[in-house]
Amino acid sequence: MRLSLITPAVAALALAACGGGDDNSVAMESEEGLTAQQLEGANAAMVKPEPGLYRAEVQLLDVDIPGLPPEQVEAMKGMFADQSNTATQYCLTPEQAEKGFEELAKSSQNTDCKVQKFNADARGVIDASMTCRNGEGEAKMELSGQGTPTTLKLTMEMSQEMTAVGPASMTMRIDQERIGECPAG
Repeated sequence: MRLSLITPAVAALALAACGGGDDNSVAMESEEGLTAQQLEGANAAMVKPEPGLYRAEVQLLDVDIPGLPPEQVEAMKGMFADQSNTATQYCLTPEQAEKGFEELAKSSQNTDCKVQKFNADARGVIDASMTCRNGEGEAKMELSGQGTPTTLKLTMEMSQEMTAVGPASMTMRIDQERIGECPAG
C-alpha cells in the first residue's frame, strides 16, 4: 500500500464533492462500477470548484498490517509521515475547474479503478467508494467528508489483502483549501 494509490481519480472525485445549490444531490451505486455516462451525469449535477491556488495536506491517521513486526510498522508510519504531513500547493485553472467531475468519468474508463458508489448532497457531504487493481491485487477505498467550492475535508479508508502479510488497512485525512489566486506566469 503506497500513497501512489491516491490516484488522480480520487482527486477528481474529491473535487466533485464540492457543495452545490439546494437541488444538487447525487446518489448512485453499482457493484460493477459506475459508467462514464453516470459519472458525467454527476458532473452536471454538481457545482464546480472555484479556480485558484489551493493548499492540500494529507495526513496518515492509522495503519494496520497484522503479522508485520512492530518495528516495520513504525518504519512504514515514519515513511508515510515524511511524505504525508507536508502541505503541497497546486493551481486549479478555470479550465480544470470547469471540467470538474469530467476527468474522473474519462479516467475511470482508462484505468484499473472502478467507482462503485458516489453520493453527494447539497450541503457538500460526500460518501463514495472505489476499487483499484494494482500489483498486489485489489485495493478498496471508502471516502467520506464534506466540501465547498473552496474547501474539502475528506477521510479515506483503504484496505487490501497483501500477498506477503495478509489484510492491510490505512486511514488518511485529506484537507484542501483555496488560499488565493494562481501565480501569474
